Amino acid sequence: MIYFCFIQEWSTYKATVKFPFYIPPGRLHDVCMGLVLTFSMYSGVTGGSTSAVMCLLCNTIYLTVSSLISSFGSELNQKFKTQNLSEFLFKEIKNFKSIVLLTEAVDEALNACVFFLYCEFCSMIFVTISLAISQEKSFQSDLAKLFIAWNFINQLYLFYNFTISGSAILEEGEKLKKVGLECPQEVSQNTCFIPNEKDKSVMAFFLLLGSTRDNLLRVTGGGMFVIDKTIFLTVINAVVTYSVIMFQLSYVEKK
Repeated sequence: MIYFCFIQEWSTYKATVKFPFYIPPGRLHDVCMGLVLTFSMYSGVTGGSTSAVMCLLCNTIYLTVSSLISSFGSELNQKFKTQNLSEFLFKEIKNFKSIVLLTEAVDEALNACVFFLYCEFCSMIFVTISLAISQEKSFQSDLAKLFIAWNFINQLYLFYNFTISGSAILEEGEKLKKVGLECPQEVSQNTCFIPNEKDKSVMAFFLLLGSTRDNLLRVTGGGMFVIDKTIFLTVINAVVTYSVIMFQLSYVEKK
């Protein structure tokens, strides 16, 4: 960025950029231009660093929650096969409610941030496509092309990694629903044969089964969309459509 702004395009900026107030040409004008470019790069680097930190934070939290749901499902499945329902079921219902509350709290705390991160990912992907197709001489140098390619690959990686970690919560929640459905035989074998105790255990089992079915474990982007792998298809469709349109417009301009 320093090479691009202060060496490659310095003369272009000096000739084209105008300040909202009069600055006499000469050294003072060059100093003011340098300050503007420096603060512009600083704001870009700061914004990018902040987004990277927030992306890392959200990724870590999402992976932690999905791992918690996965371990809960595995442990529950094992207990269905080895223990009587009366020994663990009521406790596991409380644990499941805690997981639901935790997932909702995570979504409530991060959904706005996640929404803006997705906006950033998509906008940067579209911007890099526009720059790659653009016929501006400023973006035809090897350094500019390298930076555009690096930015495009980086945004794709962040978008992919972020979506995978978020969709893992939904996938583990779906697996958890199947745990209760796949264990009716173990339930019938391990239920106590005392009638009253059996009735309580079976009722608790169906209560847990209903809870896993009715409570959707997922995270969202601003409460507007659920983070799952179908986002890939939506974004790919938008990117391909945008690329075709920009390529056609660029071809028309050449003519």
